[in-house]
Amino acid sequence: MATPEWRAICRLEGAEHLEAARQAGRPVVLGFFHFGPVHNLRLWLRAYGFAAGIYRGGSLKIRGKMAQFRDRLTPFPEVPQLFFPGEMREVIQFLRAGNILLIAVDMPTGRRTAVETDDGWVTRLNTGAAELANLTGADLMAISCVNEDWNRFRIKISHLTAGEPLRTEREWAEANRRLFAAVLPDFKKYPEQFGTPLRWQAKES
Repeated sequence: MATPEWRAICRLEGAEHLEAARQAGRPVVLGFFHFGPVHNLRLWLRAYGFAAGIYRGGSLKIRGKMAQFRDRLTPFPEVPQLFFPGEMREVIQFLRAGNILLIAVDMPTGRRTAVETDDGWVTRLNTGAAELANLTGADLMAISCVNEDWNRFRIKISHLTAGEPLRTEREWAEANRRLFAAVLPDFKKYPEQFGTPLRWQAKES
C-alpha cells in the first residue's frame, strides 16, 4: 500500500496537521466514527508515512492469522499497531512517546456528551478521545474516510486542538462538538456509508 500505485487509490487531506504535530514533538489522538471504510485507516496512514496505532474492541487472541500476517507486512511494524480494552496504560505510554492513535468516538460506553446537528437531531459521543488528548498533551483531530467512487477513497484530517488542556466535562463536550462538526458534512453527503448508525434523537423544543 505504500507504493505510488496504491497510494493513488486513496488521497489524504490534512496530512500537514499530522506533520506539524510530528515536527513539534506532540502526539496525536485521531477521533473517528464507524463511517466509511474505516477498517483501513491505520493501514493507509502508515502507507503515507504516519505510524498510527488504533484502540479497538476484542483481543489479539481472536484476531485471525491472516490479519496478523498483514500486520507484520504493514509499514513501521516495529511501532505498536493495536491496543485492546485493558491496555490503557500501554495506550498512554504510546501517546506520550509522541505517536498517533486512532480511537472511535461513537461507541455507547463510558462518559458521553451530547452533540446536535443543524436540523434538530441529537446524538451522544464518548469522551475518551478528548480525555486521552488531555492526559498526554496530544493534539486532538478528527478523521473521516469515504468511498468517493469505485476503488477510490478520500481520508480527511481536521485539526481541532494543539495540546490544549481538556480537563473538565464542559471542555470534553466542546471537543466532541468540534469533532462532530468536522465530519458532519461527510455524514450528509454519504449517509449510506454508515457502518454502525449513530443513535439519533429529536432535539427537545
